[in-house]
Amino acid sequence: MTARTGFTAEQVNAMRARDDNRCAWTGLESDRLIPQHRANRGAGGSRLANRLSNGVLLDSLINGAIEADADMQAEAVRRGVKVSRYADPTRVPVEHAVHGWVLLGDAGEVSALTVSEAHEIMHDLGIGVAA
Repeated sequence: MTARTGFTAEQVNAMRARDDNRCAWTGLESDRLIPQHRANRGAGGSRLANRLSNGVLLDSLINGAIEADADMQAEAVRRGVKVSRYADPTRVPVEHAVHGWVLLGDAGEVSALTVSEAHEIMHDLGIGVAA
């Protein structure tokens, strides 16, 4: 699993601990949880993308739906689950089913935001968030 995603086993374990081994989208535990890059690694797979702020656990079925369905992809962007590969994931809020609206740090920290704060940041970044 870790070789395919690019995240190290240590990083995946840190994500599992940070998120109580639950899906960022649903908040549910599942044997199908996989680490998902919020910002794609790009062609050739930059190792710079392999940081905790850039990873969330997703059910593999949801991950597949995000990749295959434009509406799901748009919702993933709205939630901050998917971000531009040029974005700094430490600065893009994510609406996380376990934590609420947060900023994720590279040391595994989770910084809570109010809905208003998160929406303001997303607006400033030019990412559409429904009210």
